[in-house]
Amino acid sequence: MNLVYKDEVKGKEYESNLIGYGFPMNMSVLYVDKTLNNIFETAPNLKVYYNPKKPDVSVLTAGLKMYHVVKMLGYLLIIIVFYVFGITPKDRIR
Repeated sequence: MNLVYKDEVKGKEYESNLIGYGFPMNMSVLYVDKTLNNIFETAPNLKVYYNPKKPDVSVLTAGLKMYHVVKMLGYLLIIIVFYVFGITPKDRIR
């Protein structure tokens, strides 16, 4: 998927391709389509979030999303499994 959008801050135009921070472009097409449909419902007046200190850094969706929660829970589950079974980095190097 190739997404590019432009926004203008204080008269200067910027271009970006970020949907959101931590948003993997290799996710299932259905999830990406659903997210983009939600974003583009308000087209052509899209809300773009940008860093006031670096206006060239912008995203279309901001904040914590369900994807982030699921990803963190997955990492936590892996850590718990390693702890329960006593697996350490030394054990995996052999």
